[in-house]
Amino acid sequence: MKKTICTLAITMYGLTALAQTGWSWTTKPQYELISDFSEGLAAVKIGGKWGYINPKGKLVIPAKYTAAASFSEGLAAVNMGKTGGFINKKNEVVIPPRKGYFNSFSDGRAVYFKPSDKPNASPYETTYGFIDKTGKMVIAPTRHISPNVTYTFFEGFCKVMDKESLFINRNGKPLEMAKVSDAQDFSEGLAAVQSASGPKWGFMNTKGTVVIPFRFYEVDYTGFKQGLCAVALQYNEWMYINRSGKPMFGQTFKEAKAFSEGMAAVAKEVGGQKLFGFIDKNGKMTIKPQFKPYAYKAFSEGLVAFKKGAKWGFMDKRGQVAIQPQFENVGSFKEGRCPVKYQGKWGAIRKK
Repeated sequence: MKKTICTLAITMYGLTALAQTGWSWTTKPQYELISDFSEGLAAVKIGGKWGYINPKGKLVIPAKYTAAASFSEGLAAVNMGKTGGFINKKNEVVIPPRKGYFNSFSDGRAVYFKPSDKPNASPYETTYGFIDKTGKMVIAPTRHISPNVTYTFFEGFCKVMDKESLFINRNGKPLEMAKVSDAQDFSEGLAAVQSASGPKWGFMNTKGTVVIPFRFYEVDYTGFKQGLCAVALQYNEWMYINRSGKPMFGQTFKEAKAFSEGMAAVAKEVGGQKLFGFIDKNGKMTIKPQFKPYAYKAFSEGLVAFKKGAKWGFMDKRGQVAIQPQFENVGSFKEGRCPVKYQGKWGAIRKK
């Protein structure tokens, strides 16, 4: 990998000598939107319609769909107007379209949203159920949509917020569990749950038993990642715990996010403002706090996207700039490619 070393003055954000990573276009900027790559393809929007490109940037599925999701488990949910179904990578219809729409498969299940037949019905009158990969409706669309549900199976369970249980398994059977007032999705065998008698959060296992007591003011919504989870003892006092509930690193932060590729964004107060940097799995601050909220993303394939001024670039795990800020927006590196917006259009780049 060729690197051009550029010596720049130290900035107020703490960026020292910058190691520029070579990069090149794999898809030149030409699309209205591009999704992250998944299973070898990325959805692209052209003239208001969606199709798919391969890693070389070639349009391999024509842009004819009104909506298109990423490929997952070999299939992608697509819409033609008010009907939705699934295609494979050859653009063959695998699950025929029906009125309504779908999300991607997870754990062999995909959510189906069934619109109400009532005239002028509210969106909240839409119900949802789940199909398997043959298109069979394995969980009937009887539940009404809710803003607190992700409609995705994680580790065999989906959050549904029913009166009898907050989770169902892949066959629709409610999980027998401790009485709680709220819950988040399962991750690494645990789900954050809120006490039925108060605002505190703890963690429950897949058997429905609370194994980490209710003692947290707030928890990171993504749950445990790489064996650790960010939790708040009180407002602006965040730390990390392991899967046994043991505090890690011996320090707290103004805010803390989930780990990705061994790195996690944490906030400290610097000069009277909250700025984010990154720690490693040992709790060492490897990238000094310098990013404002929403001016960075999680690490993907060794790089973190960051925003300086109005432009986005990429930094490595040492805190050195790998790709100079020059893009109007960016996605994440997946399968060696990253969508970027340049001069009003979206394309995709790769690292050399």
